[in-house]
Amino acid sequence: MGNAPNMRPLLFLAFVSCARRIPDHLLLSPTTAAEVPESALKEPADVLRYTLRGDPLARTPATPPPDALATSGASPAYRSWEQAVRQLEQGTGDAASALQRVEDDWPNTEAVALSRGYRLRLIQGILAADPELHQEEALVLLSRVRPGSSTTPPPGAPLAWLSPPDAGSDPVLRYADRWVLQGWLSGPAVDVAPVAEALGGVALDRLRDHPLGAALIARGSGASGDPSPALEALRLATRLALERAAADRDGEQAAWAELRDAEAAKIGGADPIGHHLDAAVAAAAPIAKDDRAAGVVVLGVHARRWYGGCADEPCTGLDRSEAFGVAGRYDAEVARIASVWQVIALKEAIDTMDVGHDTVMFPRAMVDLLDALLGTGAGPFDADLLRTRKPDAVTWLALGRALGTDACTDWASARASLGVHLANAVSAVRAGPTDPREVELLDRIARRATR
Repeated sequence: MGNAPNMRPLLFLAFVSCARRIPDHLLLSPTTAAEVPESALKEPADVLRYTLRGDPLARTPATPPPDALATSGASPAYRSWEQAVRQLEQGTGDAASALQRVEDDWPNTEAVALSRGYRLRLIQGILAADPELHQEEALVLLSRVRPGSSTTPPPGAPLAWLSPPDAGSDPVLRYADRWVLQGWLSGPAVDVAPVAEALGGVALDRLRDHPLGAALIARGSGASGDPSPALEALRLATRLALERAAADRDGEQAAWAELRDAEAAKIGGADPIGHHLDAAVAAAAPIAKDDRAAGVVVLGVHARRWYGGCADEPCTGLDRSEAFGVAGRYDAEVARIASVWQVIALKEAIDTMDVGHDTVMFPRAMVDLLDALLGTGAGPFDADLLRTRKPDAVTWLALGRALGTDACTDWASARASLGVHLANAVSAVRAGPTDPREVELLDRIARRATR
């Protein structure tokens, strides 16, 4: 990975800067009004179906010609996305920030997945050109992380946590595919029928078989049912995960191990947290027209990624904790459980950094910490934090500023700020109904957070 400052923006500028147009082969595919008559585009679903052209990942979108778009019934969210893309293709603006802004301005709409799909298209072009040299550009398109601010960036590869050496671009693209699929499940208001239809295409088995794909198909086809068993499995997995996260002292860890073994014995020796998360998702995905079931799928998939051992590697990422919050849009009870998972993730990420901040564990610990922080409202963060192999005062200062303080110059001061953030996250959970054991565990975490 080159470290010279003039190496960083080369291909990125070709795709996303205001100085140059996006290359012709990455522009929206040309269409004419004759190909799809105005009369065929009367509802937002018609426009989306036309735009996807059979690709559920929205990588090669086609927008209606201006005269057809004017009377097409396209939603305000769609029009915002289409306008942003048109401006980018005219050489105006920055793709990463412009498309993230559309996603943020229009949550719970098709604009989330459309914005991600277009960024996936740009990522594919960047990585095809040079998957090693332009990792930072791909990272910025793929996440809420900003470009590095240092003129002499740290030597690490920005996507080393996602794409091990010699792995090429495949792990990044698999991650991005899942990220786009999740975009279609950004909330219950999204009409996913056109996406479900597109998932029926040839050579899409991997997407169809993914729980998120299965949930999209169920929502598109109207497949519903009783989500109670799935929700109960999710509750049990969450309670066990909270027990594990709150077990700091020797006696608590011994009690957790005893509970884990007892729960494992009930299910034939399987890992109980992973088992119940998988069971929740498996039960909910086929009936995901039900909003509560859809929320269980979203939360269960990403909680499994956080916990580890997910079936769709890479499990790691910068989108898991944020997805917990998205799951909560579907149902109030799912939202409460999701907020517990955000506490679990933040607590475990801080614990990992506490142990690994001065070891070779630091880079991986930083990924988890940024993920947990992004999901709980902290930020922004820049790419240099993911390139750093050994932290220094600049590292902790940047982390502290993302938490709202300029006082962090070492791990001890950063840890204090993180503790306050964790205690605040617990307070948000405690505002909703919880059972007595959860209250006890959450209060324990909050009490020790600011030790």
